[in-house]
Amino acid sequence: MEYKKPLYLRWADLDPNYHLRHSAYYDIAAQFRTELLQEFGIGLNYYQESKFNPILLKEECVFKREIRYGDEIMLYFHLKEVTEDYSKYTIMVSFVREKDQKVCAELTIYGAWFNLATRKLQAPPQELVEIFDKFPRLPQEKEA
Repeated sequence: MEYKKPLYLRWADLDPNYHLRHSAYYDIAAQFRTELLQEFGIGLNYYQESKFNPILLKEECVFKREIRYGDEIMLYFHLKEVTEDYSKYTIMVSFVREKDQKVCAELTIYGAWFNLATRKLQAPPQELVEIFDKFPRLPQEKEA
């Protein structure tokens, strides 16, 4: 199954050069991740009841092509890597221009699961593991 969503730019998302401002990429990717997890029933209520929250360890974006107002952009979600116990994960959100299928940006999120009761990183409950197993994965790069 593929997880994708069209991007609808707002005037406020633009910078003085009339393209998507750098910080908007991070906001858009965070909203996309949140909506996707919510579709699986993993949202604020789940976090409060289970005392497990996703946390952000690092986030970076590689900008390849500008995105301008009016461009039709599709967001794609992939699980890039996950540790054996699922306590840490890497997710990539790709911003792809529809007309030519060119990747405009790749935003990578390095995250982990945080137990609010113990205040420590911890492997998530089984239902989260099962959800992560449903996410499409990026092909692993072969070593030379």
